[in-house]
Amino acid sequence: MTNDSPSSRNSLATRVSMIEGLKEGDQHYWNEFYDMYAERLVGWARYRGLSRSDAEEVVAELLFRLFRYVKRFQYDSNRRFRGYLRRMIETIIADQSKKSEKFRLLLSPANESDHSTTGTLLDVLCNKDQELRELLACRSVLKRCDDRQRRVWSAYLDGSMTTQELATLFGVSVSTINRDRQKVTDMIAAEVRTTPE
Repeated sequence: MTNDSPSSRNSLATRVSMIEGLKEGDQHYWNEFYDMYAERLVGWARYRGLSRSDAEEVVAELLFRLFRYVKRFQYDSNRRFRGYLRRMIETIIADQSKKSEKFRLLLSPANESDHSTTGTLLDVLCNKDQELRELLACRSVLKRCDDRQRRVWSAYLDGSMTTQELATLFGVSVSTINRDRQKVTDMIAAEVRTTPE
């Protein structure tokens, strides 16, 4: 009988068996993965210039994406699993950078092309003010939400996971996921209404 404890396996076998366990959704292997890679992943994200809290958000997003895509992952013995994880980190950072760029553009002053295509400069500024209020309300609400609610809302916005996938990820019913999404939506709407203009 083979001892299958993490300490008894060599690193290659650990990665192969862990990947297979992750694909099967085995909680033991997810815990092992987290214990083995979490700090390393945070370190990789910090090396790319992120603060600790931003790096931890990137790692949380990586875990979320990995849960969704690991079933399609094909192990290649000529490549390292860590390389795959590094590429995921880089992709997530790039995605977040694009979102930040959109936010920066939202805050940039209106230019002549904006003025000519959307009406008066005042209209442009009012529209940007409303969008900014909505973004700030969303950010404020999401800080008060638990991790599941934030993930449900994020997946709702970007379409990255189905309701059923989210329910499976969190071990809850589809109706619970729908309630989470609606609760966050209602909280954001209430926050926007109470934000002074």
